[in-house]
Amino acid sequence: MIADFLVERKTISFDACLAQIFFVHLFTGSEMVLLVSMAYDRCVAICKPLHYMTIMSRRVCVVLVLISWSVGFIHTTSQLAFTVNLPFSGPNKRERKREGDEKDEREREREKERGDLLGEIDSLIMKAENSSTRTLSFLEGTRLH
Repeated sequence: MIADFLVERKTISFDACLAQIFFVHLFTGSEMVLLVSMAYDRCVAICKPLHYMTIMSRRVCVVLVLISWSVGFIHTTSQLAFTVNLPFSGPNKRERKREGDEKDEREREREKERGDLLGEIDSLIMKAENSSTRTLSFLEGTRLH
């Protein structure tokens, strides 16, 4: 991913994408369980300092690390099982317009979205004002038509 900043072509192959997903999920899943194991180790060291060496033996530490890597591997294979079955339509390439045209188009889309949102907010405010006016009128005993 860091090397993408240095090259002009920023697409990767399907196999490279799967490898990237595999390793990211493997290391992050393993790291998550390893951090929990470290928290358990520190908890035992603080709460039971005299029993620490018997509770956290070398065997227990090795088992915690193996569990960490096993959970990471199970996590990454489950993620890849779902990813491989997704429909991909090919490389994610599209024709590039000039940089200025693309920015102008994005700005127009944002302004349109803002306008739609402001229109919806205005209509909600009007509805709220109408309903509050009707409620007040009803409470006073007069009705507005």
